[in-house]
Amino acid sequence: MESRKPKDLVRELLSLGFSKQQVFDQVTAAHPEMKPGRVANALRNRPTTLAKEHHATTQRVLLALVMLNAVLKLWYTVDARILDQPPSFELLGLIPYATLFAIYGIYRWHGEYFQLIGWLNVLGGLGALRHLGTLARLRLVDIPALMDLIGLAIGVLCLYLAMRVFPEPRKVKDPMGGPVRYVFPEDQQGRFF
Repeated sequence: MESRKPKDLVRELLSLGFSKQQVFDQVTAAHPEMKPGRVANALRNRPTTLAKEHHATTQRVLLALVMLNAVLKLWYTVDARILDQPPSFELLGLIPYATLFAIYGIYRWHGEYFQLIGWLNVLGGLGALRHLGTLARLRLVDIPALMDLIGLAIGVLCLYLAMRVFPEPRKVKDPMGGPVRYVFPEDQQGRFF
């Protein structure tokens, strides 16, 4: 009987509800030729079924914020008539390609996207801190300030999900000189923080 590819085995075991540690142990036992570090890194970027179910609402809120930010950017660009580039570049400026890739990565639960999108939006949204005084005085903010605030919220939610759904495995060295073992934290069912 021919053994399955490690990627297919990981996908199947995670869909059956196995924890990351169980999947890691089974994949490394079934494919001893693969380095454990590589298996652990690939498995880190995949969510468990329990984590998907537990954080589904947060993911939907995050997707809604990303889409709202994209719609506000398009609306502001068209409404403010910032179309003074040559005609061939007008349409390229209207389509936020990075936003489309972010929506795809978040929707499909690709772990490598969450941390990248989170840090980029937090750094880009730091400009929103100057608008917090306006919000504290209960005044309206303009569209660019609102987009900065939404970008900051997107970054914080992405980093939260990256820490909760895609935690990094811990390396445990054997004191007797055996191979390094990777230990994944257990899924934190019922815990919000």
